[in-house]
Amino acid sequence: MLPLLLSRVANACFWLSRYRERAEFTARVVDVNLYTLLDASHLYADIAADWLPIVQINGCQHLFSGATARTFNLSTVLDTLCLDTANPNSIVSCIRLARENARQAREQISSESWEQINTMYHALNRLSKADLLDRPHDLLQEVKNGALLMQAMADQTMMHGEGWHFIQLGRYLERANTTCRLLTARSDPTLAQGAVYRDALHWIAVLKSASSLEAYHKTYAAPVAATAAIEFLLLDEDSPRSVLFCLERIVQSLTFISGHTGRRYGNEAERLAGQLTARLHYLRLEEIDLMAQLLDIQKTLRGISDSINQTYFAYEVA
Repeated sequence: MLPLLLSRVANACFWLSRYRERAEFTARVVDVNLYTLLDASHLYADIAADWLPIVQINGCQHLFSGATARTFNLSTVLDTLCLDTANPNSIVSCIRLARENARQAREQISSESWEQINTMYHALNRLSKADLLDRPHDLLQEVKNGALLMQAMADQTMMHGEGWHFIQLGRYLERANTTCRLLTARSDPTLAQGAVYRDALHWIAVLKSASSLEAYHKTYAAPVAATAAIEFLLLDEDSPRSVLFCLERIVQSLTFISGHTGRRYGNEAERLAGQLTARLHYLRLEEIDLMAQLLDIQKTLRGISDSINQTYFAYEVA
């Protein structure tokens, strides 16, 4: 059983990594959507059609509904997704929370990692909505590069012990979840009576949102198509953005942390992660209801996260 202090630090490492990954993903998906709309304006009818899937992926759709709904325009959407502190999943909110967790984990993370998250935090706090509208691509690229640099620093300057493995857990659990959310929002064949769903440009944008377009082309000789793109993001064992790849790394880190060397699982998180990994290894897309499967994977990922919390962060002391 982990000591109480280490549990607090482990929790901070875990959530530091999750918030970093979430900020990077949001920056990428917003940037890709901005570029895609420049080339595909004929496919989309209005601002809601352009941005509603991105808002759904971010989980902030409630801010645009109800009696206090915000106006659905580009300025408000970009501000909500990037700079709005009222949205807990905005880029600014994620970096702020990542920094707070990094502060609590200072004894584990390296000085270089702390300096990088601090630099990102202060740079984002200086931004205004006018800055974002004036040069969105430059600012979003800075966020992506900064978040990737933060992860690289952790990999290259930290001891690869328990603290680092909790960072790995947060990284890959969040990545698997965001990839599932991306596929759920972008795999609805009823979109525009199926026209958008079938369009190659749509799936190129999906792959770019997962930073996987080049990897896809190195795997498939055929042009980008819906079924192949979904299969790649869900089931490819070598792509670092696929759900299966992430789950295999989750299992590795859970096994290292628990120190379990037997053939069976050591705790509930290991059981759920191992079970889902095995299921995806033998999954055939043509035999399943894709949307139901994606929702079930997200439910299981939440179960893994809850089990990690119960086992390592919030266990009862006898």
